[in-house]
Amino acid sequence: MSEYELRIVDEKDLVELLALYRRCEDFLALGPQPRASEKMVLADLAQSREYNGIFYGIYIAGQLCGVLDLTASGWQGREDTAYINLLMIARDAPGQGLGSRVLADTEQRLAQQGIARICAGVQVNNPAALRFWQAHGFQITSHPHLQLDGTTTVDIEKQAGAVRRPV
Repeated sequence: MSEYELRIVDEKDLVELLALYRRCEDFLALGPQPRASEKMVLADLAQSREYNGIFYGIYIAGQLCGVLDLTASGWQGREDTAYINLLMIARDAPGQGLGSRVLADTEQRLAQQGIARICAGVQVNNPAALRFWQAHGFQITSHPHLQLDGTTTVDIEKQAGAVRRPV
């Protein structure tokens, strides 16, 4: 299995991020904007900041293979709740199960920080993604609802095995 590295990425990485988004247009085709653009990438970076998130690049052997946009705490005003806004892995990424490994490692780090609940959203027209999240213990917690970008999603969440910080 290839080791991966998470690195914070931002506008200075726009060219590399845009190339990754173009490699993920099968996923983007499920939404209202099927083609990757600089505007799309910049909007995702801005939204991450708006939600106090950190936008990570997922690298294997120096190559950007995916992104993880994570609000590590404070989601919906709850310090013990994290939100995964985006976990996107290119289909041609080396190594099997990269998304599962990134998610498991992220869950472990969040639990060590005292996070008790991890939330995310999934497009209703992406059954493969819904199966992925459910296979990792996430449950649907809402009816479908329309997002500002025109997609329809359901909310999902998982109770994390949080490790309480010593007082």
